[in-house]
Amino acid sequence: MKMSNHYLDSAIQTFRKVVILMPNNADSWNHLGICFQGDGKILKNRKYYFDRARDIHLWKKDTPILLKHDE
Repeated sequence: MKMSNHYLDSAIQTFRKVVILMPNNADSWNHLGICFQGDGKILKNRKYYFDRARDIHLWKKDTPILLKHDE
């Protein structure tokens, strides 16, 4: 499904705020990865977000967070 850039950028901003406020929310990390997958141009970060969601879900614990800055 293709989203317009406006909606996709808005979703990315929203999920980034959520993961900052709630770093152990696996769903938000997963949705952030989906947003980056849909973006098509920022593919390198999506694996990090999917892995973070998986770690929270599987081990039910906090894992190190290395926030990446926009390029």
